Amino acid sequence: MLIKMEKRSKNFTANEKDSLVDLVFEHKNIIENKKTDATTTQEKNTAWEIVTQQFNARNESGIRTAKQLKELYGLLKRKARKNLHNDRAERIKTSGGAYSPQSSEMDHNLFLMKIHLIVVQHYITMRL
Repeated sequence: MLIKMEKRSKNFTANEKDSLVDLVFEHKNIIENKKTDATTTQEKNTAWEIVTQQFNARNESGIRTAKQLKELYGLLKRKARKNLHNDRAERIKTSGGAYSPQSSEMDHNLFLMKIHLIVVQHYITMRL
């Protein structure tokens, strides 16, 4: 039995990562929805296909699949959470004094996107 190896893609550039975050931001209410029922999952898959088409229309290093973009987005969120946590820990260690932050502008944008979704979802549940 032969195992078919996937051809390795080029690394994502910084511009491609920024572009992906911008595209996901446009569909954040669907992609970041916590529900996992069949309807929501289908909506998420459709949103990821739209993001993939838009991403591939303007990318620099070849065609990417929705799976690759989902994996990159998950990685970016994990790195952002880690960097923001490390920044907070360093700030606490120095009692608010001088420290060198590890987080980037993208990390802050991903965090703000998450906060925005939490506030919107809270507002919606309060209205019901």
